[in-house]
Amino acid sequence: MKLVIDDNLPRNRMVLPLSMKHGFMIPDEIKFEIRFEGSSLIVGPVILLILPEYYHEISHDLLTYCEAHLHHYEEINGLFVICRNSDIHVKSKKVNGYCYVLNKNKTKRWIKGSFPYPQAVFNRAKKLEPSLYNSLYDVIGDRLFNSDFIGKWKQYQLFTKHPLTRIHLPETLNLTSRNVLDTMLSKYQMVYLKPHNSANGKGIFTIEKNRYGYKIKDTNNKTVYFKVVSKALAYLKEKGVSRQYIVQQPVPYRYNNRNVDFRFYMQKNKTKSWTSPGFAAKISTEDSINTNYQNREILLYGEDALKTLYQMNQSEIRKTVNDMFAVCKAACEVIERQGVHLGDVAFDLIIDRNHKIWLLELQIRYGRERSLPDQVFIKNMSTPIEYAKALAGF
Repeated sequence: MKLVIDDNLPRNRMVLPLSMKHGFMIPDEIKFEIRFEGSSLIVGPVILLILPEYYHEISHDLLTYCEAHLHHYEEINGLFVICRNSDIHVKSKKVNGYCYVLNKNKTKRWIKGSFPYPQAVFNRAKKLEPSLYNSLYDVIGDRLFNSDFIGKWKQYQLFTKHPLTRIHLPETLNLTSRNVLDTMLSKYQMVYLKPHNSANGKGIFTIEKNRYGYKIKDTNNKTVYFKVVSKALAYLKEKGVSRQYIVQQPVPYRYNNRNVDFRFYMQKNKTKSWTSPGFAAKISTEDSINTNYQNREILLYGEDALKTLYQMNQSEIRKTVNDMFAVCKAACEVIERQGVHLGDVAFDLIIDRNHKIWLLELQIRYGRERSLPDQVFIKNMSTPIEYAKALAGF
């Protein structure tokens, strides 16, 4: 297509023929940026956010919530679309969803429509179907991040290969036989049983061996006792515990009979560098075995928790935060060397009484915590969009 300079057009205005829309919705109010690539003029950015599967519909409340991703939209510009993975049509290369529009008077609105394939994708779904991933990859290459899911056992195997992450791992074995459980119980008296591929504390148990027998506890704080191991194992099998579980050394830090762990956020920014918007301490309800949302009493900003729960001074806090960042960054690099493109992740960590950092798990798709301080929450929501813009080439 020939590019014509028209001095009669207002400044920063481009006119395209209607035939270029190909039936797509592209609101006139959207401000695009341009760049040259050889002899081609590239208009953008066009960014797609794929929502998690548990959103069965895109409601008004969800759209309002997603506006936090675009807190700095005037620095992003372009076409920003959200959809579910079922709204992406591979054959026609169309995306049915909602695009964000910020008018000149700062009025925000979402417009429903069909949109072109993006220039960059921020995936929040657990894992894309191969046909969908391949279709997007054929068009945009590796400008799609958080595109995969890696289970707990696979993570552990990968993290043991890096000298920095290795020393921060609790001992973990794959539950391939009863002997594995016997070995770990003999060593630690109590262990965690965790499914390879679930999140949010689902399916987790603790099993403790003492002179009276075996004590098993689940995430709902239901506790059962067995005198012999055969009955304990039968109960666990009935509850779904299988070879798709890991057995893990306990490394708890307890405060007033409550477990404490940390959620440390890692994100790539507009310079494509790893950064952290902050972190949070999750404090469980009394005697709960985990700190997921249902079993949590309070969420504290991370540095406040280090000061109040661990009695750290500012120098100790600074060193601990830097060490946490270094461990998490190394873990991200380990995963990316496997061909998984990351851009927005969280880590579950524990800091023990000796201030040792324990790396429990990488969460590629994690829940946003609205109760975080506003500055941290906004940064957590908006940084991935800045990274997506950079991936798109703008």
